[in-house]
Amino acid sequence: MIDFPDNRLISFESGNEEYLYLMNAGVMKRTQFTAGISTGNIGEVYQKMQYQAFEINNNIPNETWFIAQPQTELVLNKKDLIRTRALNVELHNSLPVPGEKTRLEDILEFKNKRSSELNAFSLQMDDFYQDIIKSQDEEHALQSKINRIQQSLTDLTRVMDESYLNRVQRSLNAKIDLSKASGAFGSVIAGSVSGLYPMTVGVIGGISAAAFAGVRLSADFSFKPKEITSELKPYAYLYEVNKLNN
Repeated sequence: MIDFPDNRLISFESGNEEYLYLMNAGVMKRTQFTAGISTGNIGEVYQKMQYQAFEINNNIPNETWFIAQPQTELVLNKKDLIRTRALNVELHNSLPVPGEKTRLEDILEFKNKRSSELNAFSLQMDDFYQDIIKSQDEEHALQSKINRIQQSLTDLTRVMDESYLNRVQRSLNAKIDLSKASGAFGSVIAGSVSGLYPMTVGVIGGISAAAFAGVRLSADFSFKPKEITSELKPYAYLYEVNKLNN
């Protein structure tokens, strides 16, 4: 489910046919706001709406929501963010996504038919941190986790090709809160396992042989929403939308 919040006073894309189609298909909703947003900056208005929708949806029982934005750093009002240690898990040039001209009907059909592969990939990303700290050998567990993520990406690419779905390779950056992580885990991230874990270009296809594709790990300080759920899961998915030079 996607929530693209809207304001009845300053409406965003209210007549967009694609959004109406997604809403009728039951995969998108638009939380409405009518008050409490009083600034002349359109960007700040939407940032506030997105954060408020995030709070509302995360209070729904048995649901966990994430903030998604089309850039490489999380952008929200400063009062809604806190600084924390974070693990950056970047899927660089390796996430298969439908091409721009792909019909929404084909995307939804693929989503329904290939839900097992999509769910397997989501699970690998969501449980990244927990799967590692449960192991007595965190460095080995981290490498195993990366291998499983790479396998999930390969599976997604394969089933997309089998479905004749036009695809391109994109990058996705998942940030994981490390503020409560053990010192040992932090040392693992800062040590020899940080860096690049390439995938085989011939396996994922669709990119130049000179382009790097794979998992990139790094640890630094970043920002997260104050109202993030207690589970140490990725708190923001930030994706790059630049096309690759093939």
